[in-house]
Amino acid sequence: MSDEEKVAYSASKESSLSPSEMEDQKAARKAILERVSDTQTSEKLMDNALHEAQMNLSESAYASLQESQQIWLRQGRGKAINDLVRQGVPSGDAFARANSERADWISVRTMWAMLIESPGKFGGFYRSVADRTLEIYEMENEQLNLVVRAAKDDFVFTATGNIQDNGAQLRSENDPNAAIRLKASESGDTIEISLEPSFGASHAARYGMLVEGQYQRVTPGELNVFAL
Repeated sequence: MSDEEKVAYSASKESSLSPSEMEDQKAARKAILERVSDTQTSEKLMDNALHEAQMNLSESAYASLQESQQIWLRQGRGKAINDLVRQGVPSGDAFARANSERADWISVRTMWAMLIESPGKFGGFYRSVADRTLEIYEMENEQLNLVVRAAKDDFVFTATGNIQDNGAQLRSENDPNAAIRLKASESGDTIEISLEPSFGASHAARYGMLVEGQYQRVTPGELNVFAL
């Protein structure tokens, strides 16, 4: 029986219901089926994220992820569900939402681990004060893609640009005014980000302090990103 047939199905007990009550029953069945589908989709997203991690990480890094995942399944998922419910997410939807957010968490930290394990001249994973992180991805034609995250402020800033000597000028693809300048130290272990004058006229102007500053490269073996 398809989901559509399940929604339209009328049990004998419902024969005495009014048309509006019948519609309420159909709506309830539809909501249940949608939640089942959402749960299955979220579990597949998480499985896919784990599979991608296994394909791209070293054995030691993937072992760290597996350990973190087991702890999350035993303890973290329940806490995540309760937090979502307290935030107003319907209890029936919170399980799927927690899975989907975990899939995103796995994907982001897999990229962090890959940047640490396979750094480039600029490319790598960096940290600064106040739980700020910097990801720099080296692309073709000396292009850099940059991601700054400030976890406590739920802030993410992305920009792209090309290498210029020992640095680069990058701009947000969403707002050209949100421009920054990147400069690497001679050792390559430190990246300094400064704001271009146009940044003050950008949509991200009030978040400039979360973007600018110095970031220290995380070297292989220094940090287990799956324990954060």
